[in-house]
Amino acid sequence: MLKSILLSLLILFAISEINAQVNASDSAIAAFVPHVSYSYQFSGGDIAKRYRNNSTIGGGVRYKTSKNLIFSFDGNSYNYKEEEKVV
Repeated sequence: MLKSILLSLLILFAISEINAQVNASDSAIAAFVPHVSYSYQFSGGDIAKRYRNNSTIGGGVRYKTSKNLIFSFDGNSYNYKEEEKVV
């Protein structure tokens, strides 16, 4: 099951890179590019004794000008709960 998922992802990335080679003059247009992000972090080592795993979710928008300048606005929400341990 895992092998088939990894193979599918590899094929997906290979196909998406096929059209990546374009003429630079063709891509000099202005565009808004929205994006979302999510990450999950695992605690380890000495930190794991005091903190639990945490995650962040966020998003933003980028604006590319016709002169290839990029302006970006990003935001994230940090989801975390600290364990209170009595020493």
